[in-house]
Parts: sequence; C-alpha cells; structure tokens
Amino acid sequence: MNKRNDVVLSDFGKLCSPASALSPVRTATQWELMPYETTDGYQGSMLVNLKGGTPPPVTISPELSGWYAIFVCIGAYANWGAVNSHINLCLTRDGAPSNFSPACGGQDMLEESFWKCADMTGQSVTISKFGGEPLEDAILAWLRFVPLTEEEAARYQYETTRKDTKVIYATHDMHGMVGLYCPEDPKDWCCILENYRDSDVRCVSMENIFIFNGEIQPGQNPSTYPFFRACDRLIQQRLTRYYTDELMATLFDYGHKMGLEMYYSLRMGFWGIEFPFDQFYFDVKFVKEHPQLRCRNRDGEMIHRMSYVYPEVQDYMLDQFSHMAESDCDGVEMLLNRGAPFVLFEPPFVEAFREKYGVDPCLLPLEDPRVQSMHCEIMTGFVRRLRERLDRERAERGQKRIKIIARGLLNLSDNLVQGIDLEEWAKEGLIDAVISYPVQLRENLTGDVWQEEHPDLLDLEKYHRLAATAVPPLTESFGDFRFAGTEPSAFTKRFYVPVEERVRQFQALEEQYGVEVYHDIMPRQLTPQEYKQRALELYRAGARRISLWDTYSRVPVRSRWYYAARLGHAQELETMPTGENVMTSIHYISKIGGIN
Repeated sequence: MNKRNDVVLSDFGKLCSPASALSPVRTATQWELMPYETTDGYQGSMLVNLKGGTPPPVTISPELSGWYAIFVCIGAYANWGAVNSHINLCLTRDGAPSNFSPACGGQDMLEESFWKCADMTGQSVTISKFGGEPLEDAILAWLRFVPLTEEEAARYQYETTRKDTKVIYATHDMHGMVGLYCPEDPKDWCCILENYRDSDVRCVSMENIFIFNGEIQPGQNPSTYPFFRACDRLIQQRLTRYYTDELMATLFDYGHKMGLEMYYSLRMGFWGIEFPFDQFYFDVKFVKEHPQLRCRNRDGEMIHRMSYVYPEVQDYMLDQFSHMAESDCDGVEMLLNRGAPFVLFEPPFVEAFREKYGVDPCLLPLEDPRVQSMHCEIMTGFVRRLRERLDRERAERGQKRIKIIARGLLNLSDNLVQGIDLEEWAKEGLIDAVISYPVQLRENLTGDVWQEEHPDLLDLEKYHRLAATAVPPLTESFGDFRFAGTEPSAFTKRFYVPVEERVRQFQALEEQYGVEVYHDIMPRQLTPQEYKQRALELYRAGARRISLWDTYSRVPVRSRWYYAARLGHAQELETMPTGENVMTSIHYISKIGGIN
C-alpha cells in the first residue's frame, strides 16, 4: 500500500476546513464524520452527506510539492453507477470540479480509482457536492497521492498533450446534468468539460434540449403532478432556468480554452415519447399544433414521428439548427440515431411515388430501391437546405464556416433504409464527419404478407393481420445498448456486415470525399478490458477514430473512464495494460462507526 511512501489523507475531521462544515452526527447541512477501518488496513473518518443534504464545500491542504498520481476512494453503497452517488473534487488551479461515481455497489464497499496526475505544489483540494436536487449520496473515504519520478511526470505530460491520440468524439446528453446532478452555478456546470482534461477526447458534442418545450396539463402543479420518474419532475421545473443560451456560451468558451472542438447536437426525430413518458417536457409544442404533419403507416395511420416530406417540418428543424449555429460552436451534429423513421408513406410521398413509378409504395418494403431512393431524395434535400442556410447565416455574421456532423446507424445499408444517404452527403460536401452508431432498424417481412398473384407486392390485409399479432413487431430495432452485429439472430443475419467490411465502407467515404469517420462503442458502461477489446476490433479493421455516446454517464465512473480516456492511443493499445487492480481497486469496511 505504501511502496512509494504514498500520502493517504483519510482522517478528514482533522484535515478539512472550515470546521463548522463538519459534524460528528448526521445533519443535512454539514459533512458527517464517520470513523471506519478496512480489511486491508486503511482507517480514518469518512466525509458523508446522504440524500437531501446540502453541505458547503470543504478544503484540504495536503502541503505537497512536485508531481503525484491522485487516487480517490468513494463509498460504493449505491448500485446504480452514475445515478445515485457522486462527489466533486477540484484542485486549486483547476477551472472547474471533476465529479466521481462508483461502478460497483454493495454494503460496506469502497471503490478507489485513479483521477489524474498533477503538480501539487501549492495546491489544495476542494471537496463538494452539487447544490441542486436530486442531492444524492456523497461519501469520500480517502485521497491517496503517489509520488512520481521526474521521468513519469514528463511521460504523463507528454501522453496527455499528444495531438495524434486526440481522436475521440464524446456526445453529452444534457438531460443527465439537469435531472441527475444539476449544478447550481456555471463553474460547476463546466465539470462537463473538465472531466475530459488529460484524455484523448478531441471533440465534445452537447445536446440541444431547447426543442423539448412541452408543458404538463393546464391547471396542474408541477410539484404534485404524477411524473413517471423523479428526475422528470426536476427537469420540468428547472429546464428553462438552467439550460440557457448563456450557459451554452459559457460551456463552449470553457471547452475552447481547453483546446476542445465544441459541437451542438440535435435529435432529428425526437418529437416526444409515448406513454408513460408523455404529457410533459419531452413533448414538443410544434407536434401538438401540427398533427397532420406526422409520418403515416401503410394504412394511413399516424405514428409518433414528424415527416420531413413536409416543408413545414423541415423549416422548423432548420430554425432549430440556425439558432444553434448562432453560438460559438465549431459545428452542429444531426443525431439520426434517434427518432427514425423520418419519412414513411405520407400523402405527398405516395402521390409523387405513384406519379414517378406507377405503383403504390405502400405495397413495397422499405428496402425497395425505389422507396429508398425517394426517401433519400427527401432527406438529402433537407441537408442541402441546412448546409446552405448555415453557411449563409454564419458568413453574414462574420463567423467561420460551421461543420455538420451526421451520426447515423450501424452500416451504410441501414442508413439508406431510413433515407440517410451518407455517401451522397459526403460527395456533395454537405457534411464534414460521419459517425457509425450501433443500432439497426429493419422491417421483418418474412411471414405470409405477400400477394399470391404478385409475390413482390405486399398484401395489406395479410400484412395488417400479422402486424397486429407479431412478436417481435414487424419493425425491429436491434443493437443500441450492445455491440450490434457481433452475434446476429436468425432475422438479423440478413443484415449482418462483418466489422472489417463495415469499417472499410465508412473509411471509403473519408478516402474519397475527405469526411472524418468515427465508430461508436456501446454500451455505455464497459470494463477496461471490454473497452480495449472493442477498440482493438475497430482499429484492426482499419478505423481511425472512436465515438462515445452519452459520456455524461461514463466519465464520472473513474474506475472505467481512466482506460476509456486512453482509447485514442491506437498504436499502443495492443500492449497497453488495462491497469485493473492498479488504477482501481475495491476495499471492504471491517469496522464502521466503531461497530465490527
């Protein structure tokens, strides 16, 4: 434990100031001091503040000089990862705090993880908890400082400032900050970006949730309205108060000062959510005011999506992107991995299709080349309008040309089925980067749904009959929260593309048209070994860059993020150890509050 004369700070009752912020008993407005011992020899007084508590920040002055590797040990009593337990730490020279959550969970368990290396000369550590609800548990057992040699310190500085390894694109869902953490002031919000310091992250994309402007039923009180989740109530109450243009400007500026490329993302088909998530902020007023603009099934029935075949829908989305582009962001990202389909069998589409091909498109599968082609024409038309409008408006304001990123589905063929023609967009210079995200959405038309006289056309009676009873549904979404495509089912085998081929197809876009290509790694929570395996699979196939979706839930889990943060080291990854049991470790409490 002390091979290098590690400095372990664990008796927080003697170390923290001001003393008025500490208490030997549990209170809501102070840090409780809880004596403990572990089975492997650690002991001290933990800093504890449980749910609902609002303690003030406290500071520790380690009085160290020179470079140290800093390890943080937190309570792992919660078992929901980045949801139920977190604590913030900030060094004197940090611009914002970093936040920490456990990966594991269990009674009397502690989790120690690597934070970062720093020159501790003249630096103190401020310990805090986010001041906004939900005010979850915060438990800090100790801080461990491991002295570095001059060579180790120089190596760390070199590795964390290398440009060739900055190849990770991180996407941050802002709902998590409003509904799970909710910092109170802009400095604390900047933890979003501070968490990426010293990592291989080059680009950070933060989601625009201004589009969600739904309200609860008239006459209802948000404090008593029956929401599906506790965080939904919090978001409804404070979304407009916290999530503002001013806040985004602060975040973009902070990221730029860190040397990050800052992007603003928007879900292309997130118009609301079905029961029981409906009837509040997730709804969009535009949808309720224009129900006639929804996508329609083959039988003309409306679904919970708006169709890009209508100019009004395109105009509405263009207005959203136009507002986003007024900020000092480097680019905007179209999140096409959420909310498909974007166009189906709406009357204008059906009429145009019949006129062009002389057949009813409702009788054809979505994968029919003619249906795909016309759906792609509609979506490509929108992207052309987006490119033209943003270029024109940015030029008029004297801003630099903005980049457009397209986060699509897993394979190029999956994207075409949804009208997403990434190759055409790249060829026309409409986009600057593409991201392959592991989700697929396909029609399962393997049953008895075809006409006897014309086996290439659907029999709508048969189709409706099967659709009403099919399990799973005839429209299947697979992937997303697992690494799609590695273990195809009987149905998905039809659409399975080997990783090598998938990567080759995407990389061809970069070689031919100059767009950058990223490949997403899912699910959100992976062990260091799993991160290594997934990244190596992509690099061996020829990938050059990595994307990580929903990093708001990945980064605070330091026992995993320390390795994910190095995934840009493509050349070294093969031999780079995962560091498990070195960079992170589990400890067990043998005595707590004097009780064995």
